[in-house]
Amino acid sequence: MKKPKTPEINPEPTNANVEKKSWFNDKLMPAMTKFASQTHLTCIRDAFGILTPIIIGGSISFLLGILIFGAGGNLQTSLLGLLAKAAGAVTVVGDSGHGTSWQISGGWLIANQIGEKIFQTIFDFSMGTFALMIAVMLGYLYAKKEI
Repeated sequence: MKKPKTPEINPEPTNANVEKKSWFNDKLMPAMTKFASQTHLTCIRDAFGILTPIIIGGSISFLLGILIFGAGGNLQTSLLGLLAKAAGAVTVVGDSGHGTSWQISGGWLIANQIGEKIFQTIFDFSMGTFALMIAVMLGYLYAKKEI
């Protein structure tokens, strides 16, 4: 009884693949390495890396503000709007061809306004801080590399 032939796990590379890898390693990688090691680009990379926590904090506050409070007036997809509708504090307004909008009342409206302000303030503060800090960090890192 003859054994069936099993396919090779690591077949020999074809000539075209070898030529592509050779060109990539010989021509493209040295040029990209030289480009990536330029002082200006490394300073930008390092500054954004250092300030990443500020970006993450602002992004999280933005997302939470949208999901919980429906910033921008979109209560139909927000958690607070859905809870207010379940509690019966929502009135549906307008149907002028552009769709309907929701209006909430009472304590739900106050909670929505306070929540939107808190999360919007956190987002504005973090992005404003980021804008100032990126300018300072770029100058600092560039001066540090030049000295």
